[in-house]
Amino acid sequence: SMNFTPSYTFKTDRFEVTGGATLSKVIQSADYERVAPEGKEAFKPRLFYPYAHLSLEMIEDALVLFADIRGGQRFNSYSSYLNADHWFDNYGSGMFLDGLADVTMTSYDASLGFSGRIGHRLQFKLDGGYAKLKNAPMEGVQLVSEGKFMHCYEMTDYNLAYADINAAWGSERFDLKLDANLRKAFFNEYSNAAGLPLVSGSFDMKYNWNRRVFAGLSLDWASGRTATHRMLDGLPEG
Repeated sequence: SMNFTPSYTFKTDRFEVTGGATLSKVIQSADYERVAPEGKEAFKPRLFYPYAHLSLEMIEDALVLFADIRGGQRFNSYSSYLNADHWFDNYGSGMFLDGLADVTMTSYDASLGFSGRIGHRLQFKLDGGYAKLKNAPMEGVQLVSEGKFMHCYEMTDYNLAYADINAAWGSERFDLKLDANLRKAFFNEYSNAAGLPLVSGSFDMKYNWNRRVFAGLSLDWASGRTATHRMLDGLPEG
């Protein structure tokens, strides 16, 4: 893959703005052919994407407001699937070759947020945005025979609204970290994709005794998802 972003930056003591464009290209084998669903054109990623960044220090060393818009391509490698799901290999190598090793395009990803600290121990970041993705892999459920379903991945187009909260607190004895995420996918067409958990996140706590003995607690959570969005052989959605 290749990414090149020429840009111009203007900066003062508390204000910074950068504007430019990203040239993004994934080079694939010359004999690779994308197969489009019946009645639709094959997906074709474009070369140029928007790139801009703005930041404003509202309170010196304590609060920064920022905004970004970006885009580009990424190649869905076998290792990227394993990183997201360590059981992926159990689905069979043939499934990976069936359209999953392809390019995902983020037409744009626009976000707005702020970050900073309260005192010397608490750091925080809150941001949210909206993105448009094409040919992106998403987990789902597929009907394989009457009354039988299987877990699958499907390349699909969707728009994504999201918001994230990140906070960290540290002291001589305790370290705490909290991440909370909101995700809502809007599909452009019916698919087997199960969508994304509306709410997910993690919590980590660590205690130390004289920086010699450490004890901790970690918690990850996610809400449920609904599958499927496609009518399968007369079955109702759900």
